[in-house]
Amino acid sequence: MPWLAALQATGIPCDSVRTPTGTVLVVPADQLARATRELQGYEETNADWPPPVAAPTHEETPGAVLWTVFLLAMLLVFHGVTGPVDDDSIYFGAGVLDVSRVMGGEWWRTVTALTLHADFSHVAANVLALLALGIAA
Repeated sequence: MPWLAALQATGIPCDSVRTPTGTVLVVPADQLARATRELQGYEETNADWPPPVAAPTHEETPGAVLWTVFLLAMLLVFHGVTGPVDDDSIYFGAGVLDVSRVMGGEWWRTVTALTLHADFSHVAANVLALLALGIAA
């Protein structure tokens, strides 16, 4: 079919005919030499078409790993400073997520609550999640 289109685009009369052994391109005898030249040119022009698909490259960027390690360290540092959940803790009193207080204007609680963890297993679960998702991101 591409040959048929190539010849028709140059004004050479042609047709395709199905035979028991396949499809044959039919060109008038007086156009055979011209059609042959056109098809040779078509094949030379399109020898490398379609171009090979380049394999996707995956470049390791140290930025993702460094950010993940930094965030892991920060989680552990914050937990070391704030300790586990405690009603008498100044950190939990000032930073725990309380929707009514956020709606009352204490917007910072949406951020500070991310640094507070109930206990070490809570921090450990966040560390594992961050390792899995942070490096993948």
